[in-house]
Amino acid sequence: MRALRRLLGWALLLALVMLALAAAGLWLALETSPQVPRTAQASLLDLARAMRLAQVIDPRQQGGEGPREVSLSQRDLELLIDQGAQRTAVPVAGRVTLQARQARLQASLDLTELMRRNPALSTSASAWRPLFQSLLQDRWLNVDLGLQETEALPGIARLRIGRLPLPGWVGEWLFRSQLEQHLGPEQQRMARDMVKTVRFAPDRLQLGYVWRPGSLKRMMAVLVPKPDQDRLRIYVERLAALKLKSVAGGRIPMGQLLQPALALAQQRTAAGGDAGLENRSAIVAVAFASFPRELVTVLPAARRWRLPKPWRLVLAGREDFPLHYLISAALAAEAGGPFADAVGVFKEVLDARGKSGFSFNDLAADRAGARLGLLARQRPATLQTRVAAGLGDADFLPDVRDLPESLTAADFNARYGAIGSPAYQRLLADIESRIDALPLYR
Repeated sequence: MRALRRLLGWALLLALVMLALAAAGLWLALETSPQVPRTAQASLLDLARAMRLAQVIDPRQQGGEGPREVSLSQRDLELLIDQGAQRTAVPVAGRVTLQARQARLQASLDLTELMRRNPALSTSASAWRPLFQSLLQDRWLNVDLGLQETEALPGIARLRIGRLPLPGWVGEWLFRSQLEQHLGPEQQRMARDMVKTVRFAPDRLQLGYVWRPGSLKRMMAVLVPKPDQDRLRIYVERLAALKLKSVAGGRIPMGQLLQPALALAQQRTAAGGDAGLENRSAIVAVAFASFPRELVTVLPAARRWRLPKPWRLVLAGREDFPLHYLISAALAAEAGGPFADAVGVFKEVLDARGKSGFSFNDLAADRAGARLGLLARQRPATLQTRVAAGLGDADFLPDVRDLPESLTAADFNARYGAIGSPAYQRLLADIESRIDALPLYR
């Protein structure tokens, strides 16, 4: 009995020591301010950079399969981090510093916002919920990671979480664990098979990779995981089965597609689906409704799906508005509003250089669509209820017939000076106030 009591005493002491170490580690790891502040705006230059990067890595633009190399700047990498964070709804900001043969990655995760967006993290054990929330309230997880170039892929040279320094091998173990959690064995094999070299230089990362037969299809399987593909297929095939009433000229009001798509999202949410993910799939499916064959280009697996016929969608009497609205909605649902806003402005800048000209009413359709996409992410059940009940054109887009359109580059510069000028901002504020007045977005 004495030996048993001694053993229990040592076990209790060990447990207390481990608890104290864990508490000390948590105290050192969590901080009250971010190391990397979040930036909300994606610029036109960012969008142009993203489009250029997509063209560079697309094998269809580079002569097919074979060895390739792409050069990424620090801003390229930060933009990729930001868009990845937006898409996964993880409130994290990243900063990249590239030097000769080494790189530094800093990231700040807003734990308060993470808890707000993911209530399940704090409700799994109701008895511990108040303590859990008080520990994470107004706290940030700041990660400082040092990468060292090697003959193969980079290795983790150092890791610091908040004020807690950790050895590099701990970072390697955490990295492998995250890969195993978020990527299956096939995706990991594909990454190892494709990526051959990673080289660091001042403000530049050189990535060497190989496109093999089927690489594009396999990559899309990674970017759009199978559960997302399966969910999207349900919505696309539901649209294909619809029989809708057309208006003059065989055109279909946009709401006639959004309403059944989001009604289905509401049904699937009630059956246990994630409301935000269901909304995202519904909006993406409707966004491809006018060009269903383009979905096959983006997602080769869709070749085996039952695709809808190309719908001639109309919004506020115009066939160009649904394209603006739905693409922005899909982008905002996937990646957050600022990038969708940049897409809309970028298209209008290009139009100003071409035949159609810059149109503020097109830009209004972009901004309204982005609002719908954000609502789909931030208040998914609200959007399902409002749209599924049935809405008309005026509920999606305010009256914008009086806004300037078809402006040439010279006309735009004469009237507004430049994107972001006071005159431009005043008109943009007017557009936002009109959108704010619509009950759908409140």
